[in-house]
Amino acid sequence: MERFESFSFVRKYRNQHIEFFNIVGLKHPDEFVDAWDGRGGRHVGYVMFYTPEYKTHPHENFVYIIKEDGRDYLRITRYSKQFVYDMQHYLTQKPFEAENCTVLKTDIQREDKESDLSLMKRIITNDVPWDILYNVQ
Repeated sequence: MERFESFSFVRKYRNQHIEFFNIVGLKHPDEFVDAWDGRGGRHVGYVMFYTPEYKTHPHENFVYIIKEDGRDYLRITRYSKQFVYDMQHYLTQKPFEAENCTVLKTDIQREDKESDLSLMKRIITNDVPWDILYNVQ
């Protein structure tokens, strides 16, 4: 089983409705530096915070874990939910509500020369209203 000691969450996109992060599993977090060259870590999933246009709808959080044999989904989910909890508490000053965090497995991975925006749209297309997704630039 692939074992990661820690996880890093890298923001890829943000607007008034969507905040999107890559989840990177780190095998040797002490060797992780700002000038990271891709060794020692693997892309394991994505996190999205969705804030609806209308305040009457609840804030929603999604964790998308890339399906792969031998992956420790429970550990990735635990770290990701802790990240969601910390971010939600920091941004909204409200307590974390577990029912507002949906964990999904996905087969979607980056295709050759695909932009971050295009990848994000393919991943979240079923979880965000079309008009919000259409205006993502």
